[in-house]
Amino acid sequence: MGRIRFGRPLPFFAQRYEALLVRGSGVHVVDLTREQLRAAAKLRAATGMKTPDALQLAAAITMECTSFVTNDRRLPDVPGIRILQLRAYAPAA
Repeated sequence: MGRIRFGRPLPFFAQRYEALLVRGSGVHVVDLTREQLRAAAKLRAATGMKTPDALQLAAAITMECTSFVTNDRRLPDVPGIRILQLRAYAPAA
């Protein structure tokens, strides 16, 4: 996708990706609470996962999501949510 530079318009694909995240069907964007930030820190400490992953998973768990869809094979199993690998459901290229 290329780097996004401060003060420059978003590249076309970045605009499309942002629109999908903000207005996509079935996507719910939330502001993180202090509770979610603490839960993310605990997840990161317990599993060693990267901070963005921990933030997303903590938000999903506290919002009572039952599943988390990803392409990241490195995500460990996390109590309280089912990790779904997208490649298991997408046809092979």
